[in-house]
Amino acid sequence: MVNKHKPMTGKADTHQRSSKIHSRDDSSGHLYSNPLIQNPMSFPIKASTRKIKSCYWPVSELPGLSSDELSLLENAGIQSTQELLQLTSTSANQIKLAQKLQIHLQHLSKWVALSDLARVQSVGTQYCGLILHAGITNCVHLANAPVSNLHKQVMRLYVSMMQRRDLCPGIDLVQQWTQQAQMLIMGEKGKSGN
Repeated sequence: MVNKHKPMTGKADTHQRSSKIHSRDDSSGHLYSNPLIQNPMSFPIKASTRKIKSCYWPVSELPGLSSDELSLLENAGIQSTQELLQLTSTSANQIKLAQKLQIHLQHLSKWVALSDLARVQSVGTQYCGLILHAGITNCVHLANAPVSNLHKQVMRLYVSMMQRRDLCPGIDLVQQWTQQAQMLIMGEKGKSGN
């Protein structure tokens, strides 16, 4: 049984993809271009020497996907968030996939945004939807979000949706999200040779 909120490392066998979660260390040097990240080098990001790996999840764990939407993705051969991000690496590819799936581009863009945010280990599929609803649409935005402002927005969402302030992620967790996103983006920046 897969722990819903903790990714496993290693590569998933293609026949077992639907039940495994995996990380990618980008040792191949391949850096896909995500249209949500317009130009990672244009955002001021604090330097960090620690390296962090992207986390990838079964698409079935993305929040808000209906069973019909999940079937569309799986029928197109998309089992993981990594596969979704790779297939939507350009705007043109997003449009093609949306047409192939016969869905509105906005739906696909939302799934791509959730998948991108879920790459941050402390965010994962547990908090990517919350962060997206707070107005953060990708890892670069998360890396550059002021922690106190993001925490306030997350708290407003929790109080309005759940009527409970005590369940809101603490400011230390929000800070961890931004720090891990910074390390992830810096790692990608280093791999691209810039």
